Amino acid sequence: MPRKSAASYHHGDLRRALLAVAFDILKSKGLEALSLREVAREAGVSHQAPYHHFPSRAHLLAALAAEGFTRLGDELETVQAATADPVQQAQETGVRYVVFASRNPERFRLMFGAAIGSRAPYPELEDAAQRVFALLVRPFGRPPRGPGSSFDPVVLTLWSTVHGLAALAVDGQIPLHGKALAEAARATTEQVWLGVRDALTAR
Repeated sequence: MPRKSAASYHHGDLRRALLAVAFDILKSKGLEALSLREVAREAGVSHQAPYHHFPSRAHLLAALAAEGFTRLGDELETVQAATADPVQQAQETGVRYVVFASRNPERFRLMFGAAIGSRAPYPELEDAAQRVFALLVRPFGRPPRGPGSSFDPVVLTLWSTVHGLAALAVDGQIPLHGKALAEAARATTEQVWLGVRDALTAR
């Protein structure tokens, strides 16, 4: 299906359209092929049009990553709202984290990879990432710590576990998908939770 011409976009819609095109390129051609010029060409707009919304390729990547963190945050809020039990909240948060990664491998790599570097120059990305971290620590009754602070060892243990499992799934290192992957994530999170439970209740 041919894309809209530049004249067909309202100003507010163009940014969303460019992000959608950029994500299509990321999925189909990989990060190396993603450029503002390629996005403009695929969107059917002038090669200068994307610069009105993204001053550089780095800003485009940051916007794509921010979009991913926003979607992940929305999903984590949904599963946490489904139960008031903090143990179940923690486990289901871990499961959804892994499932999100497996369903969005290209986005997940961009969100947590080195392509963007520091998030500090991109407030939208920083805010979206901090929201996800706040949701990760919420079941433990821990306030999120700012950049440069030491991590709570309990939170870090569980986060490392689910993030590691997510990375293995994204990189194809474990032959699990769909329901089987979700079950593995739940079982793994449960085992780690049992290991840190005493440390958590002692505080």
